Amino acid sequence: VGTFYGYLLEVASPLWGTHKISKLLNSENIDFFSSPNSYNGTRSLGTEWGDMMPCESIKLHGKLPFIECDIRTHLTKYPGDSRKGCDVNGIYRVPVFKGPETESLSIAAINKSFARQITHNNGIWWFDMFGHWYASDALMKVIKNTVEEYENIKIASDLFNTEVAVFLDENLSCCYGNQNPIVGAGYRLREILAKSGVPFDIFVTSDFKTLTVKKNNYKAFIFVTSENELSAQELNYCHNNDIKYILFNGINNKPDYKEIKSFFFNSGVHVYLDTEDVFYIGNGFLSVHSSESGLKKVKLPYKANISEIGERSEFSFYMEKHETKIFKIER
Repeated sequence: VGTFYGYLLEVASPLWGTHKISKLLNSENIDFFSSPNSYNGTRSLGTEWGDMMPCESIKLHGKLPFIECDIRTHLTKYPGDSRKGCDVNGIYRVPVFKGPETESLSIAAINKSFARQITHNNGIWWFDMFGHWYASDALMKVIKNTVEEYENIKIASDLFNTEVAVFLDENLSCCYGNQNPIVGAGYRLREILAKSGVPFDIFVTSDFKTLTVKKNNYKAFIFVTSENELSAQELNYCHNNDIKYILFNGINNKPDYKEIKSFFFNSGVHVYLDTEDVFYIGNGFLSVHSSESGLKKVKLPYKANISEIGERSEFSFYMEKHETKIFKIER
């Protein structure tokens, strides 16, 4: 049994009623949570299409994040043009329903979405929402390849530790209402972190104690909340374990890419990529989706075997704008 719920990183308004995810996380009746990729920014290439849910909390509770990848392509039409009579008022004739202009960019979009989910060890399903979105041999070959990657994947401990944890306060929307910048701060943070060159995990604050009593490798915490909402438990843990932390509230504390990277450097967090491209690593895979064309340089904490490249701790490659590259990483 699954549920579409817990969109804390995107649908923050309390009027949507999706902000009590901890209740369902603790329910024995729910096995998986699902949500689409982020719709923010009209699904533009070169940006992050992050998960709407705190997926690491879902996995912490022994449940599966099952991500709906309704990826638009060059074949995507407005819903009303795909199914006559389904949108007589034109409410779906909006930019988010338009895909990339070319087949090659459509492949880059599919691979980008796939890369995010396989590096985060999430479930994935491809959703052709109104028909014919993937109706080409080239696109179906890409979908087939992603299915084969999942079927052949060897689940094992990661080569590299995720060193950054983000904590979302699910009660923010109730406390502050849907007009306060703090309520939507999670989306902005997610966008910045995806281009920081550092992997990160996202939890709800109700899981803080459960997470921190277990062995973990986190060196830095980011709390999406206001300062007066931080608990003594959270502050004491950071102090006692020499964990650097910052607040991100969308009002006073709005760090940009450079400030975030400076925070990571001062916290001893390893930065893998120094350009502002969408970067993912985990579960035996590494991916870069380019925001701009140019040379990309990846720096690993230590040597590993990189598919198509060989054994390296650092490697560089050129990318066209909005291209997606995915590498396998092995010991």
